[in-house]
Amino acid sequence: MLYNFQRWSPSHLRRWNSQSPRGIEIRQTVFASNRNTNLEEVIFVRYSIHYKGLGNPTEPDSLTDVIFSVWNDADIGGSFAAANDDRVGCDTTFTVGFCLQ
Repeated sequence: MLYNFQRWSPSHLRRWNSQSPRGIEIRQTVFASNRNTNLEEVIFVRYSIHYKGLGNPTEPDSLTDVIFSVWNDADIGGSFAAANDDRVGCDTTFTVGFCLQ
């Protein structure tokens, strides 16, 4: 699945309408495997962030101070009590995050 997020909507149609559009386009790709391997229950998410600008002559050619973060509520299991044994972490050498029970 490919998603494309843009902040071009008028302020009355945006959820956080106090923020002005920045001309940033975020492309998200989600994929998984259905093979009978160790990866059969793994979902991969890839992001690609592009600065498109808004077409104003005074705006910069690129953004230099941007912070991007992903938030996840990793409640694995059927109930709140089962979520207490969930583990979340990251491996900075492979630039991946993970959740497991």
